[in-house]
Amino acid sequence: MKLLVTSANSRLGQIAGKALSATHDVTLTDLPQFAAAGDGVVANDLNHDEAMDDLVTGMDVVIFPGIESHTGDASWLIDHHTRRSYNVLRACVDAGVPHAIYLSTLQLLDDYEERLTVSERWRPLPSTEDEILAVHLGEYVFREYAREEPISTTILRLGFPIIDGDRAGAESVGSAAVATDDVGLAINATVEAGGDGYRLLHIQSPVPNARYLLGNAELAIGFPEQKESLAGEGAAR
Repeated sequence: MKLLVTSANSRLGQIAGKALSATHDVTLTDLPQFAAAGDGVVANDLNHDEAMDDLVTGMDVVIFPGIESHTGDASWLIDHHTRRSYNVLRACVDAGVPHAIYLSTLQLLDDYEERLTVSERWRPLPSTEDEILAVHLGEYVFREYAREEPISTTILRLGFPIIDGDRAGAESVGSAAVATDDVGLAINATVEAGGDGYRLLHIQSPVPNARYLLGNAELAIGFPEQKESLAGEGAAR
């Protein structure tokens, strides 16, 4: 499939790009201030304009990193996760792109006591930390687009911290951690599963005493099962 990854030079953008490029035709884009000549990344402001329309034309899926994308002050972050994500989704609808994926964070549920096993039905309790609040607002944009427009959106709330490597590394860190291998596995599985209206899925490595339930992810995209063709690609490339 033809895929577009935004914020491609951010940490999460790089994880997504590497995981997807093994089996898909991936275009990488980033804001001009984060793109450099010769790095293979298309510079784009993600504005509501012809350049944005051209960028998404012909894509099957667009992946928009939320957490651990680029940093900035509160105004910049909120603008990026609301106005720019809106522009991307508007262009997707106009171009007939069927599916968009937003990479969020389970930190939105961190204020619940660790003894509670939290599912997607639980209400987020975002902190006032700039990045967390901005990502929370980004979720609303993706949710409402799927409800109002002819596009499917999937929100993947990723575990924390995001640990480089495989599941063994995540097991040594904590009950909510996710390995980069599993991030790549989940993104690939979501792309291959296709869109289905609006979906919200919790993604963390299946560590002992995992803090967040993964039942919905297993039903919708087959995560955390490790397919031989996908397991470990996030770190191998």
